[in-house]
Amino acid sequence: MQKTVVKNILTVVGISLIILSFGIGVYLAYKQGFLGPKVEAQAEPLKVKITNISINGFTVSWVTNGKTYGEIAYGKDKKLKNLQVDDQDQLEKQSKKRKIHYVTVSGLQPATQYFFKIKTGEKKIAVGKDHEPYQVKTAPALGDRPPNKIISGQIEKSPGVLGQGEIVYFNIKGATPLSAQVKSGGNWSIDLSYAYNNKLTEYIDLSVIDSAKILVQGEKLTSNVKLAISKDDQIVPIIILGSDYDFNQLASSGNSNESADTGSLGFNNDSNSFQNDGQDQAQPLQQFPLEPSNNVVGATDSGVYVQESLPVTIDYPASEDELISSTQPEFRGSGAPGKLLTISILDGDGASVASTTMVITSDSQWSFVPEVKLVEGTYTIEVRYSDAGSDKLISRAFKIDLSGTGGDVVKPAFEASASASPSPTPTVKPRVSIPSTSSGVPTSGIELPTMLVMTLGMLMLGFGFVAKGLFE
Repeated sequence: MQKTVVKNILTVVGISLIILSFGIGVYLAYKQGFLGPKVEAQAEPLKVKITNISINGFTVSWVTNGKTYGEIAYGKDKKLKNLQVDDQDQLEKQSKKRKIHYVTVSGLQPATQYFFKIKTGEKKIAVGKDHEPYQVKTAPALGDRPPNKIISGQIEKSPGVLGQGEIVYFNIKGATPLSAQVKSGGNWSIDLSYAYNNKLTEYIDLSVIDSAKILVQGEKLTSNVKLAISKDDQIVPIIILGSDYDFNQLASSGNSNESADTGSLGFNNDSNSFQNDGQDQAQPLQQFPLEPSNNVVGATDSGVYVQESLPVTIDYPASEDELISSTQPEFRGSGAPGKLLTISILDGDGASVASTTMVITSDSQWSFVPEVKLVEGTYTIEVRYSDAGSDKLISRAFKIDLSGTGGDVVKPAFEASASASPSPTPTVKPRVSIPSTSSGVPTSGIELPTMLVMTLGMLMLGFGFVAKGLFE
């Protein structure tokens, strides 16, 4: 009788241990991501960065090896009930596969912790950090921001080939990182007045800022830039993707402060600061040419060489009151490379319906396609710029007339002719150093679940031997 009772107890203990070990194994496998859906390699988020933290939002950006869908699931808790799509998808009003992903989350509460995961791939699988959601805290309300300080420039994929969709990361020592996505025409701009200190307790003091680092992230190529910051709004010289630059000696202040290493500019999302992540080993910095080329008379305060002999023009529409049969025409013109333009489209009442700020490209051309569709009516395009220290304005009236098109037309009315000479393409920089091991060398296997399962197995074997001894 006594042996039967002991046998029953050991049976219950053995079954309980089996169930417990199975449950622990399933839980650990789930936590390690073994039981969830797998993200295909081409859709795995790489180089995830959190930038533009403000009182009501933040920006998340990443790249993938292949073109894929991407969006953000976020919320105040880990349920992540809210969704935000890619900025370009919002602009184009359709979801597209991309390699560069840039998502701006807005409408949040100040000084609040938020969680998010990246939804990627055909099945939009949610991916976090170490299988947990990323975390970010919005800034508190601090009162008035400092006066605006705009840094702008232009990106070219190769000489004369304008960029679009690349990401410009801007970092000032001790400040939260900022970023901007390159728009059509290769233009980008960042307002430094939105930068906080790393603790988000106050805005950064722009009066003491004199240097910065820039990382331009393309689909494959990157550019690392050192920049001296002047006291006023500033135009960064044209950056050709795949090349690195040192613009310190071109700033009007003449200061070349804190020396920046030539390592890769990466981000640490926990501290909102740059770090060398070992993924993109940079080549020695190429110096920006200091000697002006033919027809160039000198450098501006921003360090951009301007051909003053080239006037700013509006080439399309070509004549006053020209009829245009497109709701999103491509306005074009010419001028001195590096000249900063402010372009506005005004309706018949003089109200602005579209505007942009851009830099004339190295081929002396500018172009602008409004992001909104223009309805039928009378409009005026205005182009403002500075010349010899005075403000200039040129304008031209035009009319949108769809009567002969049979409906809405969204293609540009102006078709550019092919260039007679091909542009050289950038060469990918070879890797010249071994990968960084600063974050540790990976080890095979997962120690915790292996040890637990092994321990439980040994316990079960022990109970088996005890039971065998009792009943023999």
